[in-house]
Amino acid sequence: MLWQNEQIAAQPCPGCNEQLDCAAPVSSERAVKPGDYSVCIYCGCFLRFGSEMRVRLLTILEVAELPDERRIGLLRMRRTSERFRRERQQ
Repeated sequence: MLWQNEQIAAQPCPGCNEQLDCAAPVSSERAVKPGDYSVCIYCGCFLRFGSEMRVRLLTILEVAELPDERRIGLLRMRRTSERFRRERQQ
């Protein structure tokens, strides 16, 4: 699956403090919107967009309560971010 990135207002990842300035939705091809989930490309933490498109960390309980399909989508995105980090270190 290929995700389409879109620009968002620059903001630090709440997990690693790296600057995030683009995002891709986990489960669809539409634009990212409030309530959508994402994964930090730098640290792999699970994120959710708030009403003002600011990201926040998901709690372990929130991840556990996600429908299987959504959780699997996040895990796939995390694997992609892990590949990115490995390539970036080389």
